[in-house]
Amino acid sequence: MAESDQRRPPTHVTGTRQAPDVTATVPNARHGVTTFTASSWNRKRNSLLEPWVDVRADLDAINAGEGVYDPATRRIWVNGRLYGMHENGTTFPIEGDGIIPLNRGTYRALQAYQEYNGINERSIHALSREKGVTDEDLATAQRIWRMREEARGHDPDDRH
Repeated sequence: MAESDQRRPPTHVTGTRQAPDVTATVPNARHGVTTFTASSWNRKRNSLLEPWVDVRADLDAINAGEGVYDPATRRIWVNGRLYGMHENGTTFPIEGDGIIPLNRGTYRALQAYQEYNGINERSIHALSREKGVTDEDLATAQRIWRMREEARGHDPDDRH
């Protein structure tokens, strides 16, 4: 097991180096750049993990007590990333290196790109009718979509 990153957490992260009271487990697939789907749950705030993030190493460090854990908020800082944890141990990314925060508009655009097989005329047309999806949301979603396609070994500019 690799030694965890010992950087200090941001000032808004409190807690001590300790293991949580339950075993930390992998985030839901909807949090992965390469694994979210068009039917994934679109919350007000969401986040995606970039493909290079070694979630297994983060979980190993969390479970070994190498993260800064706050039992009151169930937040864990490890390897430059802040995770939350549900009572059953399922983690979810919040912020930090390799974590992309999303709003509903960006997530909706990503869902459309998946539903219509990429950034193409159909997805662009569908999104032009969506209220609450801004140009900034579209730009962020397009950057994430291209990252996703590259990580999956596809040409991100192949417009099917």
